[in-house]
Parts: sequence; C-alpha cells; structure tokens
Amino acid sequence: MLRLLITAFITVTAAISARALDMSVTQKGLQERASKYLAHYAEVQTDTPVAPGATPAPAEPSEDVKKTEPATEQPKTSFWSHNRSIVYMTEDGTHRQIYYDDPRPGLKEVGVKQGTLLFDGVVDGTTLSGTAFVFAKECDPLAFAVTGELTRDGKRITLNGKAPRVGTQCRTAGDKQEELIFDFFR
Repeated sequence: MLRLLITAFITVTAAISARALDMSVTQKGLQERASKYLAHYAEVQTDTPVAPGATPAPAEPSEDVKKTEPATEQPKTSFWSHNRSIVYMTEDGTHRQIYYDDPRPGLKEVGVKQGTLLFDGVVDGTTLSGTAFVFAKECDPLAFAVTGELTRDGKRITLNGKAPRVGTQCRTAGDKQEELIFDFFR
C-alpha cells in the first residue's frame, strides 16, 4: 500500500511539474513574441524612409464667411486720464469701452473701483457715441447717452450728453449737461 501511495504521489508531482514546465515554456514563448513585436513597432515608428507629403495650404474663407465670423484678435488697450482718474479703453473692431483703472478718491467713496465700466459705445471715423454712466453712493450706476469726437491725432476724446442728477433714494432729480474729456497718455 505504501508503494502504491508513493507511486501515486510521484505521478501527481510529475504531472504538476510537467504542467508548470509547459506553462513556463508557453509564457516564455509569449514573452519572446511580445519582445519581437515591440522591437518591430519601435523600429517602424523611428525608421521612416518615406518623407511626409507637403501639407496643403488652408483654403481662403469666402467673403460671406469672413463677414459672419467673429473677430479673433485680442482687443487693443490704451490708457487715458479723465477728471483726475486713470481709465483704460478697449478697442474691438468699432466697439469701444472705457473702464476705470485707478478712480480718484471721491469716486472710490461712492463704490467705483478698478474695472468699473464708464463708457460703452462705438466709433465711426472720429465720432464716438454710446452710453456713459453716473455714480452715486449706494446707488446703481445711472446711464445716459453721449456723443463726441476723437481728435485727429488720437490724443483726446470729448463726449457730451445730459447726465442724470441723482436725488434721494437713488431717484433721478433732473439732468445736467455733462462733458467728459479723456487725454491719452499710453
């Protein structure tokens, strides 16, 4: 019985060893094939005997497309002085906006800060037109229409309009003729 048990043990151990050896050979074969594939892939990627073809020039858009496409250029920015404040103007096509960069102390007291919009409009040649704003403490900005001119040398903007007078409880209490002057400095 012992002999039978030892024979069975040896047979089972031999079968397990043969299977392990067979798996090892199979894994080794797979590893060799993978290495060959990766080496070939790397060679194909780096060894390109054929020069790439010329890249075709992009087609010029039609006039209709050019008219409907939005402008892709960044707006231009210039700095101006206005009533003891420093402002900056952005130019995007014919659109013009003027924002406070460094408002004078009196304006800071009523809530005007860097980036507050002062004018939003358009330019046509040297003529500007649009909306300007009046500021009062604890009130929303009040809008009024303005028109004006940019001097031929581009160094001064003068805008005129009837600005609302701010009364109690942020209500309009009439209007006054207002002249806004901007002098270019950079």
